[in-house]
Amino acid sequence: MVFLIFIIIALFIIEPRWYNNIYISAIILLINLLYYTEKIFFNQDFSEQVVNITGYVFVFAFIPLVMATMSVLTYFNSKVLLEKEGRKKSNLFIGLIGVAVNIVLVYYIYSMYPNTGNKYSEAGFFYVLGLFVYFTMMYSATALYVVLYNWRPIAYKPDYIIILGSGLIGDQVPPLLASRIVKGVQQYKKYGGYPLIITSGGQGSDEKVAESYAMKQYIHKHYPDIPDEAVVMDDQSTTTYENMLCSKKIIMKRFGAKARGIFVSNNYHILRASYYAKRAKLRANGVGSKTAFYYVPNAFTREFIGLLEMFKWRHIALVVLFTIFSVLVFRTM
Repeated sequence: MVFLIFIIIALFIIEPRWYNNIYISAIILLINLLYYTEKIFFNQDFSEQVVNITGYVFVFAFIPLVMATMSVLTYFNSKVLLEKEGRKKSNLFIGLIGVAVNIVLVYYIYSMYPNTGNKYSEAGFFYVLGLFVYFTMMYSATALYVVLYNWRPIAYKPDYIIILGSGLIGDQVPPLLASRIVKGVQQYKKYGGYPLIITSGGQGSDEKVAESYAMKQYIHKHYPDIPDEAVVMDDQSTTTYENMLCSKKIIMKRFGAKARGIFVSNNYHILRASYYAKRAKLRANGVGSKTAFYYVPNAFTREFIGLLEMFKWRHIALVVLFTIFSVLVFRTM
């Protein structure tokens, strides 16, 4: 355990933008869960009766209670989002997660009833439970790693600051994007006005102007002390990866390959953005702007799904291996 913690700290210092760091974090969480579960519920110092009672309580009450709590929280968060952000499909996402958790919960409770299950239903139950544990551990490890990444200080003077776009309302900068601009300007002033500010974002189908243009106008309006030449635009990109690639062209012309910088996005998004920066071979780490708390669960869950898709082949490979293992175990039953 100590060795694994040492490894994750060392890897985080060397290269925080390495996705396998999350796998190691998930393993640490799982080992701790198993260790403390055994200590609390199955300690040999307890009497056999207490062991049986606490074991049954854990398996048949605690796990379903956690699932039920998760579903209630997801429904509540979805309700708050709909009230504050409007009836958008994206705001229903966290509620759909709650529905999925409820389906697993119902199947879990059904499988606990005596004489209702057979060998096939038991095998299916443990297979689904295994997948639930895997993705729950990955979700938890990713959440902790995002917090850790946000706390990581920038240990160098950046040559540039990329402010990532997040959508406009017509030609107006919404609060979410404004928070990124404010954080970017704070970083610019922190380093004495030295870094070049790159506003990055093209024009969407429902936007009147390019995001980069709207962001630059916002800076000039609210921060007139920042000279025009200190802000350049990337108005071609439409995705986070394109943000990095298009900004890289500007950086290479201005500073060359050895330039180091930072990119600014909301705190829930900077980890995934850092992987795109690494993929684009940019020497840059992220700085996160604050996000309204009610918005974080839904936004982070969508980020987690985005990370699963981004690294889908390794997840598919692990699920396939788990499936093969489950089939082999089932054949021995």
